[in-house]
Amino acid sequence: MRHAVVLVLVSLSSMAGLAIPLIGLFGYIVFGLMRPDTFSYIGPNKYSFVLAVCTLIGSGRKLQNVVNVLQDPFSRGFLLLQLPIGLSTLFAVDMDLSLVKYVPFLQMSLMALLIPVLVETAGHLRLLTLAMGFSLGFLGLKFGLYGILAGGAHFVQGVEGFHAENNTLALGLATALPLSWQGIYLCRKLWSKLIFAGLVFGSIAAIVMTQSRSGILSLGVALLLTIWSSKYRVRTLVVLGILALPAPLLVWDAFKTRMSTLSDPLQEASAYSRYDLNMAALKVIRDHPILGAGFGAENAARLSLKYKSFNLDRTQVVHNNYLQWAADSGIPALLIYCGLLFAAIVWLSGCASRFKETVPDFAYSATGLKVSLVTFAVGSTFTSRTNYDFIYMLLLSAGCLYRLVHEHERATALGAQGAPLTEPAGPAAPALPDPPLPPRPAPLPRPTGLGRALRAAGRNLPLR
Repeated sequence: MRHAVVLVLVSLSSMAGLAIPLIGLFGYIVFGLMRPDTFSYIGPNKYSFVLAVCTLIGSGRKLQNVVNVLQDPFSRGFLLLQLPIGLSTLFAVDMDLSLVKYVPFLQMSLMALLIPVLVETAGHLRLLTLAMGFSLGFLGLKFGLYGILAGGAHFVQGVEGFHAENNTLALGLATALPLSWQGIYLCRKLWSKLIFAGLVFGSIAAIVMTQSRSGILSLGVALLLTIWSSKYRVRTLVVLGILALPAPLLVWDAFKTRMSTLSDPLQEASAYSRYDLNMAALKVIRDHPILGAGFGAENAARLSLKYKSFNLDRTQVVHNNYLQWAADSGIPALLIYCGLLFAAIVWLSGCASRFKETVPDFAYSATGLKVSLVTFAVGSTFTSRTNYDFIYMLLLSAGCLYRLVHEHERATALGAQGAPLTEPAGPAAPALPDPPLPPRPAPLPRPTGLGRALRAAGRNLPLR
């Protein structure tokens, strides 16, 4: 039954994508982030490729919008990032290990670049923000409700794909949480606002019950920044406090024990192994500073074996996204990535402040994207996420907002100056001369005879 439902939804999304490619893009994003195929136990993902192909075919009618990719700095930065990634794959220590990860990344990049092509209006961007927040929020609600109804739980596994274990699941949910919260403001109907409030509630519970220290730290960053960015901070603090309270109470003992290890992290085996991996990554970077060992983390993981003093029997990725970028694709790739990420955060912060009163939808989208990127920037310090599709969706969504804001400001400036918004007309035709006036009628003849003499006598009578 579940398989049939997924099959019907994918079929409808694929057919809609052929006719209206924006719907196909939304279907691809929702499917990739939510992964409904894992709920139906149908095995590996079989449908993302079908959704992608149908959307790409349907996008042929939007070829004139391809120039949008070059109209904002974040889309251009993402295109520039492809250069060191491709070179690191071409000159990898073992190209086969890199190609296994590079080919899916290239496919994902192509679909992500459809965002600036197909998102043409502020309404489209609002729906995109809601789609991303709903996709991972629904995943959080599924895990969170189960944990609460069970009286508490410990999630050690997530779903297939980029959220396969507790740390990556917690980071994904924490990154999407600000979008779900802003969805409450972006929705127009009360019932839809309540749905997004439920997604926030479930996501907080799921993150706490993963007992992922990096995930819980990311959750704290997301909640604090959401409160700070709100117009009504006290009200936001109260509402988020109510939504966040049940889960820690149910698992308080395990939660407290897990977080207490942060007081001296190197005394805990898991934390020390991460430190050891980071030190090994620095040595890999020293040996391959320009192009790295090869995109995809596998080459760097194998090379780090000779530098590790812990867990020598198996390869592991670097538990730091910034070190992973440098070890995989070189220091130039790391600089481009960091410039793209932090420039987007700075610009979105200014955009949210500028449009808070005038264009609220711009402000809500900018705030959600900003807090999500900051949350990811902090949380990815403790895990490897170089090929994570969600972060690039967020960056290219910021690019769409950048383009739409500038179009809005240009139209507002033209309207304020009274300038025409269309092309000026050609030269005016010469004026025709006025038609000649009709001839005046001849005056009537003056009266003569007796009547004239009587009127003259009346005028000459003396006045008394």
